[in-house]
Amino acid sequence: MSSLVDLRGFKYALEPLAQQAQWKLDALQLVLARAQQQLSECKIILNQLHTQKEAVLVAVKELWKSRLDLTTYTHALDFIQSLQKKIETQQLEVDEKRKQLDEAMNACTVQQQKLELLATHRQENLEEFSLEQGNILSAEADRDWNARRFLRQQQEKNKELKR
Repeated sequence: MSSLVDLRGFKYALEPLAQQAQWKLDALQLVLARAQQQLSECKIILNQLHTQKEAVLVAVKELWKSRLDLTTYTHALDFIQSLQKKIETQQLEVDEKRKQLDEAMNACTVQQQKLELLATHRQENLEEFSLEQGNILSAEADRDWNARRFLRQQQEKNKELKR
């Protein structure tokens, strides 16, 4: 693009569409951020459940070694089983959040590609506008040069006639 070309007259016809695409990308990125946050929270809960289960398992082993109380041991095993069910449920939740995150990332990628396509199209239009403006300026310069040449020729003819 020539730096001599005035770009103030450039109007991109698809600018409203490009703005909407940017707004949609912004909204999708917000959805992506929320999905990442929810996945992180689910993973934290899952890790806490695993940690709790491991602690209970250690406590049950110690309990089993120290005294043989079948009722307490049964209650502990029931508690471990309920923790395992919670872990499985939480793992399903993590898997679902991961799926939602992947979908949000894909949507952002698609929207980003659309936005980049519009930006490329805008740049091509801007370059075309610049070329057209350069051609107009060149044509004006040629007309000006021809007019001055014609005026000089007329002045020279007038001087010759006066002699």
